Amino acid sequence: MRSCVLALIAALPLAGCASTASNTINIREGDSDMLVGNPSLLSDLGLEKVVTRRTQDRLEFQAEMVNKTSSDVRFQWRIEWFDRDGFRLDNPVPSYQPVVLNGKGIYPIQGIAVSPAAVRARVHVERPNEIRE
Repeated sequence: MRSCVLALIAALPLAGCASTASNTINIREGDSDMLVGNPSLLSDLGLEKVVTRRTQDRLEFQAEMVNKTSSDVRFQWRIEWFDRDGFRLDNPVPSYQPVVLNGKGIYPIQGIAVSPAAVRARVHVERPNEIRE
């Protein structure tokens, strides 16, 4: 499991990446990260080309979810936003977005924070039958 996390970190395009837990990948550019609720998804999916910027005083997040397998992968995702103190900000659309990503496929993920207080984004990924609100 540890080797899967290290492989994902090495594949990320940004400098300064680090792992804080076996199911979380932190990307230090803009303090964005990916939280994977089911560790088996770490071997199936990767998060690449992560960028953040400010657009009209709102944090904007963009990345590509990559299927590293040759089989279809079913998952659901959402973006969670956090303020400077680490508190999660309310999102008017907190529901997960369902995806079936074809083998070796790429799926774009993007969002704009609803509050100018957002300074960090996290992509939360779960298998469809494991959703916890």
